[in-house]
Amino acid sequence: MAGPMSPEIWDELIHLREDRQKMLDAVEKAKQEGDEGGAEFQSMLANEISEKIEEIEGKYGSSPPLPGAKAVASNGNALVPVQSFPPRFPAPASIPKLPPPPPGAMLSMPPGGLPGSIPGVAGALGMRPPGFMGGCGTLGVPPVVPPVVLPVAPLRPPNLIQQQAMEYEQTKAASTVLEPEVVELVHYFKIGDRHARMLNEQLKRRNNTYEEDIAALYEILKGAKNPADLLMVSIRWMEQGVFRGCLTPNPKVEKISKKYKLDAPSACKLAEAALGRKG
Repeated sequence: MAGPMSPEIWDELIHLREDRQKMLDAVEKAKQEGDEGGAEFQSMLANEISEKIEEIEGKYGSSPPLPGAKAVASNGNALVPVQSFPPRFPAPASIPKLPPPPPGAMLSMPPGGLPGSIPGVAGALGMRPPGFMGGCGTLGVPPVVPPVVLPVAPLRPPNLIQQQAMEYEQTKAASTVLEPEVVELVHYFKIGDRHARMLNEQLKRRNNTYEEDIAALYEILKGAKNPADLLMVSIRWMEQGVFRGCLTPNPKVEKISKKYKLDAPSACKLAEAALGRKG
């Protein structure tokens, strides 16, 4: 092991465990919603987090830090957990002040200075700035030491795995936003959300024919006894790249439908049956 657990490393380990649990919950949710791609992606992120957790536990163990443990920087700029020791005895707050001299103790200096003094010294003393050694026997008041303000720990930035997960969720949310026309269509024919999401995805891939496709779907579904099943047929044709709106993918079926004046639902069912036999 690299050393005992420190509070900083323990905090990181707790967050990694929470992130892994969130990823595992997201995997289960994606599986329930039928999103296999999302489940696989979230599972990959969970595995990466597990590897990071195993790496930390291999170096520092999985137990919480001892009371009073903290991290200090060593010569290698790495944080080494150590035990905190009691501080030294505090130094005296200030040096005791000497009592001020009695009134009149300060003799006035003659203009020429003290007898026998070096020329210029007395003048220099006379030119001292105001307040310079004002008390003569009193030391200056030490400056007030400002209170020590401990820096606030910065918010833990999201790691690369969390950032990838957030980007995936944002992309997924953007891709699952239903177009207003799709919402109106499924509401009009009382079709479920699952069909709506599948249709919305296929229509985005066919962006050049969006309005024509919506109009054709209204025409196809308006006489259907089971609009949801018929919509699935159209979605499957879109995915295969053979959807032609009100026209069926099978030219022979199209001729038969025109000859016998079949409506759109009947023609689609006939074309689906013909494609099934062909497959």
